[in-house]
Amino acid sequence: MRPLALILALASLLVVSGAAVADQVYLAADFDDKAIDEPIGTGGAEVGEPIVVDPDITATVRSSPFDTPSLGIQDIDDYTAGTVQFEFLGSAEITTDLVVISARVQVPEFVEGGNFAIAVREQGSAAHAFSDIQLVEGGVVGGSDAAGGLGQIGTYQAGVTLHIMIVHHLDAGTYDVWLDGAKVLDGRAHGITERGIGGVYFGCLSDPSTGDLFFVDDISVTDFMPTPVVPETWGSLKQIFRQ
Repeated sequence: MRPLALILALASLLVVSGAAVADQVYLAADFDDKAIDEPIGTGGAEVGEPIVVDPDITATVRSSPFDTPSLGIQDIDDYTAGTVQFEFLGSAEITTDLVVISARVQVPEFVEGGNFAIAVREQGSAAHAFSDIQLVEGGVVGGSDAAGGLGQIGTYQAGVTLHIMIVHHLDAGTYDVWLDGAKVLDGRAHGITERGIGGVYFGCLSDPSTGDLFFVDDISVTDFMPTPVVPETWGSLKQIFRQ
């Protein structure tokens, strides 16, 4: 199998050139080739890295808690939002068909008032909230979007890996949310029109505490649904560009 960096470079060429491909990968970040116990770089999607790490958090590659290296995100400031901001290959902003965001996350334990979020945004902007899926203290998965709050849509267990998949149907203006292979939100209208998706943010959208630590791994953004829709689908993304 080719190294991830080469796979991403080929994917970027296809996205920019408009070459006909059945399936496109806009972001693939598994952190396997990054130095352990070092801050993540900000080289962008071409090297499986974010473009920005806000100063109110730290983002360090760790050897645990997953079986492969992951990104540890820690809140270091009270009452301030802080995120790790990923954009897409070739600075793509996707305006039609599917955008499928997938990641494995784990929260060891929240301090009071803590939260962890996956936020789907435009390219280069945090202004329009296509979807914000949040894990908050007490094992609750909820969130919001431009149309309003979602309430509780699922649960998680501290210290246990949760696979989250957010599927945006851009032509319809709706999205679905899957947790560990089960659809928990179906056809939610987010309320945004004439905009495209070009960024995914991981971190704290609001946080009255400090010290919370989250782990994220196997981040991907594609224009197709993985098959089967279960956590162990990462390898299939790399196989797209094997030959």
